[in-house]
Amino acid sequence: MITYIALNYMHPPIKTIHTIPCRNKEVTLICHNNHIIFIDPGTLAANASALSWISYTFVPYLIESTGQLFIDHVIVLQPSARVFEALALLCTKIEIKKLYLPWWQNKLPKNAWYQFVALQKIAKETGCKIVRIDKKTVTITIDEANFIHLKPQTNHLRYTTITYPAVYAQGTIDKQPFSLYPNQSKQKKIR
Repeated sequence: MITYIALNYMHPPIKTIHTIPCRNKEVTLICHNNHIIFIDPGTLAANASALSWISYTFVPYLIESTGQLFIDHVIVLQPSARVFEALALLCTKIEIKKLYLPWWQNKLPKNAWYQFVALQKIAKETGCKIVRIDKKTVTITIDEANFIHLKPQTNHLRYTTITYPAVYAQGTIDKQPFSLYPNQSKQKKIR
């Protein structure tokens, strides 16, 4: 009995869907059947202190809530220079297996381009595969009943000089349907 209490205290039961505050918005962390999925609907892009939030809030939360230092899938719904920089830092702190980003059109601004190239380099060095979401739905299958669809829409969003499809993350985890949409702060619909 004492052993059970001690183990339960050291490793509490893992909650399936977490929402983690990040400034006045939130990101989502899904933990199910040994899969960990992080979804950013654009919150990191709006957070001027995204790097410190990754280091001092998110990584400790991940360790405390899951006991792990890896994420199977990182899904980003709004690209930006700040997001690329934060993701590059995250890749150096924990193992990320796959990173999903919307496919954009036009040239990134110079700073965002440098941050994206740095992210690609770190991802390659750490074994993280970058998956770009264009026109086709991307499905992340956890098991028969649990999945996430990344659905590009016909409307596009703008970040400085680039446009990209609005991508909705929809799925079912532990018999709970959910939908996440890109935050619209500082991002404009153009179609």
